Parts: sequence; C-alpha cells; structure tokens
Amino acid sequence: MRAATASQTETGGPATPRAWRLGVRARLLLAFLGISGFAVLAAAAGIYAVQQVGARLEMVDAHVPPTLTSLELSRSAERIIAAAPALVAAADRQRRDEV
Repeated sequence: MRAATASQTETGGPATPRAWRLGVRARLLLAFLGISGFAVLAAAAGIYAVQQVGARLEMVDAHVPPTLTSLELSRSAERIIAAAPALVAAADRQRRDEV
C-alpha cells in the first residue's frame, strides 16, 4: 500500500510528469496571454467594422449629390409642367410674362 502512495502527488491525485505541473507564474502568464488575445481579437473586429462602415459612407457620399441634383431637376420640371396650363390660357404676351 505504501508503493501506491509513493506514485501519487502530495494532493492525492495520480502522478503527473513534471512538465505538465504549472506553477503560479505560468498560470498567471497563460491567463494574461488569453485575456490579451481576446482584447486583440476584439480590437481587430472593431477595426474591421469601422472600415466597413467607412466604405458604406463613402458609397453614400458618392451617390447622394447626383440624387439631390436629380430631385431638384424633377421639382423644376414639376413647376414648369404645373405652369403650362396657365401659359396656354394667357391671352396676351404680358400675361404670359407674368406667369
């Protein structure tokens, strides 16, 4: 029975190789590296998201001015079309100039 006890560690568990027993320093280092890795991944995801939003904003900036110009042109055409019956109904040149 004493031989079985000699092959166990002080904690009562089965014997493990020396390489797998980590000290407090190694455990803290692994925890720090793990947490730092998550922070790096989160930063990379944030940078990627900001770049994607920036690309979409550039696309919107490229398409908005022509859209606004065409909207203004459409409104001008509506005003001209709305004035057409009044121009046709005008009896003389002075009335047409007023319209």
